[in-house]
Amino acid sequence: MNKAGVIDAVAKSLDCSKSSADVYVNTILETIKEGVRDTGKVQLMGFGTFEARQTKAREGRNPRTGEPMMIKASTRCAFKVGKQFKEMLCAKTLETEAAAEEAPVVEIPATPAPMQETPVAETAPEPAPVETVPTEVAQTETAAEPTTSTWSYTD
Repeated sequence: MNKAGVIDAVAKSLDCSKSSADVYVNTILETIKEGVRDTGKVQLMGFGTFEARQTKAREGRNPRTGEPMMIKASTRCAFKVGKQFKEMLCAKTLETEAAAEEAPVVEIPATPAPMQETPVAETAPEPAPVETVPTEVAQTETAAEPTTSTWSYTD
């Protein structure tokens, strides 16, 4: 789900317009960003904790040239899942696994594959079966070539 999906879900849940839901979602996200920036941590009980973490300066390698280079110290945002959220995710995973275990398993007995003959030489296809025509009907076939053949079925 992306941000537009969240906005649609909020609009449906609150029975409000999408523009109002957009304002609500953006306000919550901006508040979380400002909270992490200003205090270093935003904790939402049952959901999780957003936290600013410092990384130390370290030596790395340039991926193109392979030569050593220094990577600056920086601040990154981390998210730690809350207990209730984690339990909900684990419960969903367990339900999915349980449903998979309950699904009937069809076992097909292993039988050897029938032996197939290897064709020795390519053969011409069999001629198509001749259609049967009632005894009263006579047909005449004219070929595109100068010769013509006439045939009929009678009893």
